[in-house]
Amino acid sequence: MIKTFLYKSYRFFYLSDRRRRRRFTPAGMVVAAIALITAIEGLDTHGSLVHQVFALLLPLLLISLAWSIFFARIDLIVTRRLPPYATVGQRLVYHVDFENHTARPQKALHFYEDTTDPRPSLEELLSVREPGEERRNVWDRNILYYRWLWLISKRQIIEDRLHAIPDLPARGKASARVEIIPQNRGHLDFYGLRIARTDPFGLSKALCPLLAPQKIVVLPRRYRLPPLNLPGSRRHHARGARPAAVVGNFGEFVSLRDYRPGDNRRQIHWKSSAKRNELIIKECQEEFYVRQALILDTFLTAAHSELFEEAVSIAASFIGSLQIQESLLDLIFVGNQAYRFSSGRGAASRDHLLEVLAAVRTCRDKSFAAMTPAVFEHIHLFSGCICVLLAWDEARRALVTRLKKQGVPLLVMVVAADRPSPPIDPGPMSDALDRFLVLTAGHIEEGLAGL
Repeated sequence: MIKTFLYKSYRFFYLSDRRRRRRFTPAGMVVAAIALITAIEGLDTHGSLVHQVFALLLPLLLISLAWSIFFARIDLIVTRRLPPYATVGQRLVYHVDFENHTARPQKALHFYEDTTDPRPSLEELLSVREPGEERRNVWDRNILYYRWLWLISKRQIIEDRLHAIPDLPARGKASARVEIIPQNRGHLDFYGLRIARTDPFGLSKALCPLLAPQKIVVLPRRYRLPPLNLPGSRRHHARGARPAAVVGNFGEFVSLRDYRPGDNRRQIHWKSSAKRNELIIKECQEEFYVRQALILDTFLTAAHSELFEEAVSIAASFIGSLQIQESLLDLIFVGNQAYRFSSGRGAASRDHLLEVLAAVRTCRDKSFAAMTPAVFEHIHLFSGCICVLLAWDEARRALVTRLKKQGVPLLVMVVAADRPSPPIDPGPMSDALDRFLVLTAGHIEEGLAGL
């Protein structure tokens, strides 16, 4: 009951604080604070003249607020020009086009972007723990305020900022250049924006909401990788003509033969079949090409984790390198079910895999054993495996051991919060230490440089 009350209070005060920051200018907030102080100090009108300051400031605030309410409407058409993707930590530049439909020039305008509400749900506030929360005192742990702030920071993709609009001529157009830096990966939904116009006293802003719904995907942070020589060699892929035609040995036509039960109907030579009135199959040469598996460990009890974000960034870095790698890559991870997405030349684009990584979340209700069938169902396809792991326990060692017994070349990376002391025992990777990396959060790029 108490925590529900705290949650509703935090939601209310978060919204109130955002409205206050949007509505009042810095000068207006100072004037409002002085008015409040003088109202309290001026209760004794006989002992002090402070109440006269309050009597001067209050009408100014009321007139300013009345002006911002009655002069809020403005007739503008808004269109954003967004790039296809953004990336965490990198500057996102886009343009917003404004069209003035009034007969008067519009000057000194600004706007706020209206995006997804970052406030968490009650269930999330109660179930998701802030890292290091156990080190806080009893009061801070129970009022959940710092957990609330931490969840806001994890859910908020861009900060709430005021952007300037160039002067708009009467029935004219202008374009505003916007620069923001996305803070978290995911889908950034722009619901609209609010045009802000400051009152003549410079104390408050009139806010006019405009609908302009658009979306953009914020991709994970990516690290620079050295020139890669990924493990594995070309393997035979039956009926894999489409990808092999681009990244491997193309299945050139060899001969025609009679249809046999079990043959792929896509291999039917329809022209010959029509002439002979029976099914004829066209045979092609064997197809070989490199296909890598990228195994992403998603098994964590925490919904938000810096280690997991680093693991996602490492996976995104390898996917990004596909533009210079003549191979296919399959991304394998477990969410509410096991997933396998293929990318590379001849398959889906690498941007598609990066979009998948932008939305991936930790798996909190399954054990690491759920990864095993997802990997070994298609193990015969893979020339090698890249494993990005969040721990190096028995379950993960067992997976690596089984892959080595299958003869699959491996590159194993374990993401750790701090440099482990003593060093982690490579276990099944002892015979390939150059293919076993322990990467420390905050120093990932330096660790990847050792590949």
